[in-house]
Amino acid sequence: MPPEDDYRGDFQQEFTAEMDRVLGAVHGDVDLPSWPGHASGRYDADVSPWLLGYVIGREWEPYSVVAYNRLAAGAAQYQGEYFLTQAASPMEVWLAEVMDHLAREQMRRYHQQTPIAFTNWPTLDPLRHVSEATEAEENALRRQRGEDVGAGPPRLSHNEDEVTLDARHIQPTAQNRAGTFAAFHAYPYYPDFMNNEAAYRESPSGNYPAYLAELRQHFGEMPVLIAEVGVPSSRGLAHFQAQGFHHGGHSEAEQARLDVALVRQVEDAGLAGSAVFSLMDEWFKRNWLYQELERPADHGVRWHNVMDPEENYGLIAADPVGEVPLCGPGTARWPEVPGIPGVQAWATARYLHLVFPSGLKLAGAPRVDTLALDTHPAAGDEFQIVLGDQTGRLTVNAGYQPFKLRGGGEQVYYLPDLQAVPEADGPYVSFLTMPNARRIGRDGTVYPPQLDEPGQLQGGPTEPENARRATQDFCRTGARVHLRLPWTLIGVTDPSERRSLSGDQPGGSQAVADIGLSVGGRQGRWTWEPWTEPEYALRLKPAYAALKQAWQEPAP
Repeated sequence: MPPEDDYRGDFQQEFTAEMDRVLGAVHGDVDLPSWPGHASGRYDADVSPWLLGYVIGREWEPYSVVAYNRLAAGAAQYQGEYFLTQAASPMEVWLAEVMDHLAREQMRRYHQQTPIAFTNWPTLDPLRHVSEATEAEENALRRQRGEDVGAGPPRLSHNEDEVTLDARHIQPTAQNRAGTFAAFHAYPYYPDFMNNEAAYRESPSGNYPAYLAELRQHFGEMPVLIAEVGVPSSRGLAHFQAQGFHHGGHSEAEQARLDVALVRQVEDAGLAGSAVFSLMDEWFKRNWLYQELERPADHGVRWHNVMDPEENYGLIAADPVGEVPLCGPGTARWPEVPGIPGVQAWATARYLHLVFPSGLKLAGAPRVDTLALDTHPAAGDEFQIVLGDQTGRLTVNAGYQPFKLRGGGEQVYYLPDLQAVPEADGPYVSFLTMPNARRIGRDGTVYPPQLDEPGQLQGGPTEPENARRATQDFCRTGARVHLRLPWTLIGVTDPSERRSLSGDQPGGSQAVADIGLSVGGRQGRWTWEPWTEPEYALRLKPAYAALKQAWQEPAP
């Protein structure tokens, strides 16, 4: 977003300059110098014959759109060479102007026209959602209920239904033969109205298809492209969805099935098509639920957080070199933990791996293995783990639980605790998060929160199709157990520098020399070598082949 939310002046000049660079790259006649955060290099391949169109910009933040509409209140109309506005807001006028710049440059430099649109998302869609109150509206409703607004729930990240952008307000001129369309980054689990809106909940086709149908009805004959959609193959879950299209918590096989289902839902809605996000896993991304547990934040690119859905959308995985699937080959060469013969440990940019002898299974009794981990310099173990045959549970020292319970009664919620430090002799509690917070709709309807317990551990078989399931945590082979623990789940905020969560330290973390392990009552300490440049290998996920096959089939 531009400084002071002013899209004109220097920001607009750089925005249109980036458009010009993209034009050059598409047509293969630009040489871009190295520039952090931007593409660089010589582009000499002309791919313009295969160009379908341009979608400019990213998701616009609602607060920024509101601010600019006030700032540029006099901008009520635009008449350009290729685009004009009708009954538009100032932000829509600005979008028409920069779209017109792109169309002019495309014709001037390359004598070509293609459809041009701007990026939108459900947060700024032109629909009104009764279930999605703004912060001010929700606080007013809570006061009417006699609730203490200052006690929670937490401040909304956005007012998701406060302001709109409508592609119908930007029209092509007679000289524009390629036209325009509406483009949405629309996922099935966000914002909350995707779950809560009564018309979507009651639709026999499901919440997301009902939303797509409403979009199509609004835009009529204007084509609608879902320019981003998909689900991540992450262990962590950041938002529940009514039909199981959650924001995370999917195996790679489930990701493949759900991505194909979403593509089909867009097709069945009669929209112009969809683009699945994303090509590769992106270690640099950060999700609202887990981002506070990656410290230092700029070291996030050094390791792969499988708890963070945003890092795991790819059709192509970026596997850390040295990563071994559960109960896969290679574990035999891992070093033993000093002081605990027969217990092996291994660190990758994704997990702490542990391999250890299983406890004896007594006739008529369930198998139980117990472990404890000390990842913070304070005395005592911060985490306890109990594993059964197929399920297990990780609990955390109450003071070190990174998501703390706030409020009470109906107003219970969990927030990341920036002050988390272990309590001396504190009890062990569940590792809980709140992917879906309690909400109140504009009509007063209360939508209760939905909790998740990432500390629940899942076992499973060792067949190849299960070996790479991010949602599986351990397996048993013979008399041994292989357990892998995501770093975030055990309080490690940066495995590349061996740093753990420490709310009483500057920056919220501190360096640790090693971690303590207790397995079956035997104790030892173990460390690993830090790194700055992680090595990785690319691998096609099942979603790649599944989507390839789906797109080769004739449209229904």
